[in-house]
Parts: sequence; structure tokens; C-alpha cells
Amino acid sequence: MIRVIIVYGHHLVRKGLRQLLERELDIRVIAEAADGQEALGIVDRHRPDVVVMDVEMPGINEIEATGRIRTEYPDIQVVMLSMHSDPVLIRRAFIKGPGATC
Repeated sequence: MIRVIIVYGHHLVRKGLRQLLERELDIRVIAEAADGQEALGIVDRHRPDVVVMDVEMPGINEIEATGRIRTEYPDIQVVMLSMHSDPVLIRRAFIKGPGATC
């Protein structure tokens, strides 16, 4: 079973992602967060396999949260979602944290 945390600033998008992911038999959404600060606490408590992260969030931003997750919990995979195609933003997301590639 793949244990997933969804981190997305928009409540309706979070709920929609949960519904899509929970259709899969081998995925279990164990928690949700609305921002990076909340995500860090949830990751620490639940130690998921995967964090699905919005690229733009309030508070601790997604780049910082991803970097901290990848540094403190290198076995946790982070999937970042974005509707943006800005190459600078995308590159920043990829270069944060150990093991990241561009």
C-alpha cells in the first residue's frame, strides 16, 4: 500500500485529488495539508511514502517544504503539481533537496 499525503492550498482541489487517488487499490491517502508548515508536521507524524505537493502555497513555500522533506526524510518521494510552465519555477522545484534531478 502506497501511503500518500496531499498538500494543496485549495480545498476543492485537495478533495478532488483525494478522490482520484483513492480510486486506486494500492494507494491510501493518510492526510491532507493546506500549506507547507502544516505539511511538515504531518510528514513528521505520519511518514508517508509520497507527498503530492502544490507548487504555490501560502506560508512556508513549496520549494522550502520540499527541500526540508527531502533532507530530513530522504526515503519520502515528493510529487509537485503545477499549472505553470515557467522554467525558472520548475528548475527551482527540481534542484531543491538531495537526489533531485533536472
